Amino acid sequence: MILLLPVLSGCDSQAGESAREHQIPVRIAEVVQQEIAFPVETSGQLAAKAEVKLAFKIGGIIERIYVDEGSSVRKGQLLATLVQSEIKAQADQARSA
Repeated sequence: MILLLPVLSGCDSQAGESAREHQIPVRIAEVVQQEIAFPVETSGQLAAKAEVKLAFKIGGIIERIYVDEGSSVRKGQLLATLVQSEIKAQADQARSA
């Protein structure tokens, strides 16, 4: 039995070295719960929920616009102002007629 011990211990060290040579490094990560968003690509058409046609009592040259195109507005909100000299000229012309 004494003679077999060196032989057996020699086999063990070779098997350990062989196993170490074939080790493959791997990355590990802790498992966590999270939401994942999957991108969706599609085509289509967008339309306004409601479209309103604008009508004015008086025509004229716009002096200033107070809202941006596509922005939401409320009933009665000031959208634009006209050049006052044009309105005055139209009123004077209507009075003289």
